[in-house]
Amino acid sequence: MKKSNQVKQEKKQKKIKLSKVVVSFIIVLFFLLFLVTGLVYYKQDNYWVIRITDIIPYPCVLINYTSPISFKEKREDLLAIKHFYENQDFSKIGLRIDFSTSIGKKKLKIRERQLLDKLIEDKSIELLAKKKGIKVTDEDVKQNLDRKLKEYKSEKDIRKKLKKLYCWTLKDFEEKIVKPSLYKEYLAKKVDSEIFKEYNKKAFNKIKKAKEEIDKGENFTDVSAKYSAKYVADRKGEMGWYKLYQMIPAVANQVVNLTIGTPSKIIESELGYHIVRIKETKGEGKDKLFNMEQIFVSKPLFSDWLTQEMKKMHYQILDKNFYWDEKKIKVEFKDKNLQEFEKSIKDKFPNDPSLML
Repeated sequence: MKKSNQVKQEKKQKKIKLSKVVVSFIIVLFFLLFLVTGLVYYKQDNYWVIRITDIIPYPCVLINYTSPISFKEKREDLLAIKHFYENQDFSKIGLRIDFSTSIGKKKLKIRERQLLDKLIEDKSIELLAKKKGIKVTDEDVKQNLDRKLKEYKSEKDIRKKLKKLYCWTLKDFEEKIVKPSLYKEYLAKKVDSEIFKEYNKKAFNKIKKAKEEIDKGENFTDVSAKYSAKYVADRKGEMGWYKLYQMIPAVANQVVNLTIGTPSKIIESELGYHIVRIKETKGEGKDKLFNMEQIFVSKPLFSDWLTQEMKKMHYQILDKNFYWDEKKIKVEFKDKNLQEFEKSIKDKFPNDPSLML
């Protein structure tokens, strides 16, 4: 009996010891996790932190609390951007891009902020698309990629260019460019056919009435002032001088076949419905200029709808350098000096290619 009690006591003591070991291990594990997490968020450029985030997908951004964008994803895409600019020759326009200088490092920070904005928008579009039952399959991606590859001489050419410019594989191109663009395309079509359906119908009926009046001989500028969106109506349809590449593609495609003084048919673009007329031209070839006027009825924009939907979503940025501005619906620098630097350099150099997406 004593021996039995002794055995039970020893087993109990072993269980207690084992429990203490397990609890101690958990405490140490949580401490290490806390320590590593602190390093990840405050020492992001540290070599070992980079190696850790290559293995563990620490979130840089959380959307609606559960959908992450990782530090690794942001870092890899930023390296691709950096690699792209370092492999371009901007000497022809008298520009040298060097991200290693003091100014260059600040410019790269601006690109990082812009990149986060793009990653957040792409992820938000994907979430909204899935909410509406939209799926982008591997077959969708493959078919779209095949169409893009036909624009090049061979798949080998595009693989070389992706490797040289971005250090990307074809699979990277699919995941980072093709798939997000398809989610955006499919969602925009869904929104246009469902949410904007009635508005688009009214807009088309309005431009149709304008066309009927033009065909009856009514004055073009008067009709534009009567039917066009306010900012066009206020100018009585005057557009000014444009080259073909400066026009919306849908409009440019019609302008090349128009004669001076003859109104176009109704043209639908992503912005709305247009009737355009050439007043005069000058120059030839690529430099040819068209003095244009138009009647324009706007459609609701997908970008406006997206902004409103993103206002309803929750964004938490876990990168120490940035925060989410709920009013502007965009990523902002925490550092006021960087905010002022970005504003000043864009004002002084609006066409700086190193700051363009």
